Formats: sequence, C-alpha cells, structure tokens
Amino acid sequence: DFAEQRIIHVYERVAPSVVSITTQVLRRGFFFEVPEAGAGSGFILDQSGHVLTSYHVIDGAREIDVSIND
Repeated sequence: DFAEQRIIHVYERVAPSVVSITTQVLRRGFFFEVPEAGAGSGFILDQSGHVLTSYHVIDGAREIDVSIND
C-alpha cells in the first residue's frame, strides 16, 4: 500500500533524530526537597546537536540527560 510505504519512509528518515530525555527535579516536600525523576522526548535540530523539546520536559530540572538511539 502506497500510504503505508510513505509512513515507513518518513519514520526511517526521522527516527535517528529522536532523543530520549531524562531529568532530575527537586520537588519541595513538607520538610525538605525530594528528588523526582522525569522523562520526555525531543529531536535533534541540526548538526551542532541542538535539541528541541517541550518546556515542561525540562522545567525545574537540575540534571538533564539526553540519549540518542545508538
């Protein structure tokens, strides 16, 4: 089917630019700050390695780790 082949082609082209993002945020508890893990995704914009993601993925993060597919 032509539409299915187009979807497969698009996936194969863009999949290498998708990244996984994990974060560590300190949330204020009743008595002290509690570390909390977060996760999201983004994609590589250019050959310099700039990554685009949603703000809520990194909001308040004190640590951000980005993993590429390979």
